[in-house]
Amino acid sequence: KSLKFANDLLKIANSTISRLQSSSIQDKKSIITLQEEVISIKNEQLQNVSTAVKSEMKSYCDIVKKSCSESVVTQEKQLRLRWKRKIAAKTSWFLDSRKRRKKI
Repeated sequence: KSLKFANDLLKIANSTISRLQSSSIQDKKSIITLQEEVISIKNEQLQNVSTAVKSEMKSYCDIVKKSCSESVVTQEKQLRLRWKRKIAAKTSWFLDSRKRRKKI
């Protein structure tokens, strides 16, 4: 009688272990599925951030290019103006010196 009781307990324990193992496998599959979803969402977020950063960098680069270009144009204008002033000063000195020579 006690042997039959022990055998029944072993069958119940074996059934419980089998059920728990199956449940554990299902839980692990669920965890893997959820982790894949999290990875997918994180990849999408990363892609969005990457796109935003590229867009902002392009905008920033465009601003810098425009600013540098305007600065170069301004510098060129200033240089031309300086050269014109120098040429005008030399020309006026030359003309003044010719007038002085004629008077003498």
